[in-house]
Amino acid sequence: MRALHDFSRERGTCVREGNKRMLALGILGGIFGVLGMGFSIFQGIQRSREAQEEIDAQKEQERVTREARIKEQRESTNRGIDYAVQAFKNEQQDAFRKADDIWHQGERIDMRSDLNETLTGRAFNLAMQKNNMEDESLLLQQQRGKQNFLNRQGAQQTALGMSGARHGANSAEQLLTQNEENFNQDLDLMNRQRENQKDINLMQAFTNLKRGMFGIDEERDQANKAFRDSKQLRDDYTGEIVNEDFSEQKEAIRKEYKAKRDAIIKAYHKEYDFGNPNTIDEKLNNPLAKLEAEEKQKIKVLEDTARQKSNTGGRVVNLFNKKIYNARADLNGNIDLQNLDGGFKQAALDRAWRRADYTLMDGLTNAFQGFSSGWNMGSGVSNFLNNWGNAGGGASGVGFGDSAVKAAQSGRGVFGTYATGAVNSTGKIGRLTELDLFSDFTRSNALSARRYKDPFGYMFG
Repeated sequence: MRALHDFSRERGTCVREGNKRMLALGILGGIFGVLGMGFSIFQGIQRSREAQEEIDAQKEQERVTREARIKEQRESTNRGIDYAVQAFKNEQQDAFRKADDIWHQGERIDMRSDLNETLTGRAFNLAMQKNNMEDESLLLQQQRGKQNFLNRQGAQQTALGMSGARHGANSAEQLLTQNEENFNQDLDLMNRQRENQKDINLMQAFTNLKRGMFGIDEERDQANKAFRDSKQLRDDYTGEIVNEDFSEQKEAIRKEYKAKRDAIIKAYHKEYDFGNPNTIDEKLNNPLAKLEAEEKQKIKVLEDTARQKSNTGGRVVNLFNKKIYNARADLNGNIDLQNLDGGFKQAALDRAWRRADYTLMDGLTNAFQGFSSGWNMGSGVSNFLNNWGNAGGGASGVGFGDSAVKAAQSGRGVFGTYATGAVNSTGKIGRLTELDLFSDFTRSNALSARRYKDPFGYMFG
């Protein structure tokens, strides 16, 4: 009975030792669980920050690349426009110089036509004067001839009266009559010749006049054409070259309204209540739509103003200004498309950044996983420490600890001694030969010895 009492007491001691081990196991597992939970949460936060930093770097890289590409395109367009403007200014100077030459040529033609007009008029007047003088000369000749003829006739008549001859076939009276008839015929022929010559002279004079007037008209037309061409050329190249880059003003308007929209969205999220969706539309969508309409209107006014400025100047200057405006418009359109694509990429990266943000659910998940891993590690360490403490013994390392010796002594007190050797000291007993009632316990402690030799392999294997 006493042996049974001792055995029960030893059993209670073992139970209390087991409870202590379980309590130590729980405490150590809890400590490691809390540490694992904290480490897992810290690691999750760190991974989230690293992911967000990587996304921020991608956003910055996309923005810098896009701005660099836009800057290069703007500089390339500006270089092309500057070259075109300089070339057009040179062309404009050449056009003005050519216009001056054409005007000077027109002035020379006009002066020549004035001279031809003067000479033609003088030539016609001289022809008329010559014709009148010929008429006077003929009249004088006729008068002198008539006088001479009358004198001769009178002399013959006087001679005839003194001689007394009156009649006969070849009388002097017949001769006088015949002379008078001949003289009248000569006068008539002379008058008719003069009329013919007068017609010829007048025809030549008027022909020369008409030819001169026609030449003068042609020269006048050439002079007027030169004046017209010179004026048209100068007017075409007259005007101010409009080389205004309104992209910066356009970008400033967009930045201004973007800031306004961000302010409205920020204020909305600050006062956000999960109310009626229609109320949400009125509070957020309507102001954003109003700002968008105002932005489009300002940009339209800016573009219309630039378009109106490009319509100034002459035809060539106006066409050149439109080419510059179209080049600017194409550049701005390309920039808008790139900014739109960049906005989509930035929005996608923002969504990825928000998804990478460390949320409460992520914290709970990491806390559970970290606590579970820490608990398992703490349990493994506790088992290792317990097994380490139970691994006492002989020189071979396969022995029994204090509890094993006490249990063996109690068992031998109840069932008798069947061993060939006696117990030498605590922690060392003789070898069992005939009946080993503690074979399972022996194997357990042998396992503990192996754990002692390779404790970490037991913990993690």
